[in-house]
Amino acid sequence: MQEWRTQAPIQPAPNRPRPSLRRPSSRRPRLGTHCLFEEIALATGVELTNETFGATAITFDEFVIPGQPFASLGPDKFDTNDSFALVAFNPDVGADGGLDQLTEIRDITG
Repeated sequence: MQEWRTQAPIQPAPNRPRPSLRRPSSRRPRLGTHCLFEEIALATGVELTNETFGATAITFDEFVIPGQPFASLGPDKFDTNDSFALVAFNPDVGADGGLDQLTEIRDITG
C-alpha cells in the first residue's frame, strides 16, 4: 500500500484556535464535515499515513457535525453517526412521500 507523506509538516494556522475534540462535560464540539479530515490530519502530525491517520481518528470519541447531533469515531466503526430517531413513511410528505419523525433524536454512542 502506498503511503502519502506531506511535503512540509502540517501545522495549525497561526492565531487559529483548534477545537478540542474531547467532550468537555456535556458539551460536544461542533465540526463541519470538511473540517473533520483537517482536524484528524492536524492531530496526526507530520508522519501522515493511512495507519497514523486511522490511529488518530479512533481517538476522536464524541463530537457534533451538521445533521448528526451525536457523532463519534472508534475502532471498527465505519461512520460517525450516533444519532437515532424513530421515523415512519408518510405518503403525503413531498411529491413522492417522506419521513415523519416520531421520537426525539437520541444519543446511541456505544
